[in-house]
Amino acid sequence: MDNRLTFSFASVVAALNKCYSVPAPDQSRFLSRVVFLQRLGLFGEKYRPGKGKHLAYVYGGEPMHRLVLACELTGLASSPQLIMQIIEKRWGHISKIFKRAEAPVMLPASSNDVVLLFVGPELWFDRKPIDIRDCRLGDLAATMTSIMQSDKQPARVFAINLTSQLRRFHTALCDEWQKHEQPPIELLPAEAFAVRKPKRADDAA
Repeated sequence: MDNRLTFSFASVVAALNKCYSVPAPDQSRFLSRVVFLQRLGLFGEKYRPGKGKHLAYVYGGEPMHRLVLACELTGLASSPQLIMQIIEKRWGHISKIFKRAEAPVMLPASSNDVVLLFVGPELWFDRKPIDIRDCRLGDLAATMTSIMQSDKQPARVFAINLTSQLRRFHTALCDEWQKHEQPPIELLPAEAFAVRKPKRADDAA
């Protein structure tokens, strides 16, 4: 039996809308972008639409991580094609960064938050591999200084506090889960928790 916590597509998209502050008039366009990326293979060939497969959005699972990365790259004005190129070619490396970023998600923000760095990209349509790395938030200043002083690559960095963004997304997702998929315990009727004693033969008589 699979006891992992899963979410519907609607709850995941609603959580992304909240996490990324998508205005109500733009939410239909945002949904179209997510669906388009899925058709391009955002979640892999196994879960392309039309394959007859139901995608389970597992809490903290790879599909959610890919969605968050796609949203972050969209915020950097990346095209869907570039997003797919990065995911297809670099996901093995990026997924490890996401796992490190997940570790402190349930803790308050601190210097242990993990920052995702895109280092030295020229233009987004440049074909050279993008240097993707991570560091602790507490080490960000020293890391940025090292990069900016290097003469081996352009002094340019796109930095994302990935732990912070995952923290926001998880909070929004849990809110959506309680509203639409799992009613809060305090809203359940008292009889839902009552222990019913089996009827005795003389009671039934």
